[in-house]
Amino acid sequence: MKNFVPFVLISGIFLHGCGTDTTAQNAVDRIQNRKAPGYVRVVNMTSGDIDLWYKARRVAPTSPTMDATDMLPIGTGEQTLRIEYKLKPDDKEFKKIEVKTDLTTDVGSSILVMPDHTTKVIANEVRYATADANVHIVPVDAGGKLPATANFTGADTKSVPVKDSQVLFNQGSITCPDGTSIEIKDRIAYSLFIVATPGKVHYILGKNASDKKPAAAGTAAA
Repeated sequence: MKNFVPFVLISGIFLHGCGTDTTAQNAVDRIQNRKAPGYVRVVNMTSGDIDLWYKARRVAPTSPTMDATDMLPIGTGEQTLRIEYKLKPDDKEFKKIEVKTDLTTDVGSSILVMPDHTTKVIANEVRYATADANVHIVPVDAGGKLPATANFTGADTKSVPVKDSQVLFNQGSITCPDGTSIEIKDRIAYSLFIVATPGKVHYILGKNASDKKPAAAGTAAA
């Protein structure tokens, strides 16, 4: 009898340890089996600021005019997002637009907000470069005339047809025809929106994946 109690205690500890290991393994399995989300960005071609919301969460920092946010994770399947803006900066109430998009695992959708606040969705934006392409050329008619070609200089010097296409740019700083400087980095895919407004053709680069490196142990991510 005296030997029975220690045996029970040891058995209990052993079983408790097994339960902990099983719980930990289940958690690891859930993480490994978790489906990667779909991603969303907004491209603002209006004359003012806009915000992109998902439920009660602002998806990205406020987007100024002629700007594209990064791709940010939302979920998969059909999702409803909300765009908020003010017609005048001093307006007290926001105007709201609902946008539905079907999101696919590890692929992005670009929501284009046109000058008249209508929207268009470009689906299946890849996040990482391939051996053949790292930039998606996206021509956008916003009331102006699109050029037939666009000439780029800098880290890469080439003439690119202005049509929906995938192209390969060298890494580094590249100057667009309007004088805008864009930066192309390793591994990442980008979308370059060539937007023709009545007064100007704009070149807006959107980054499709983060270029931040994982934080080392014991440090905070940048």
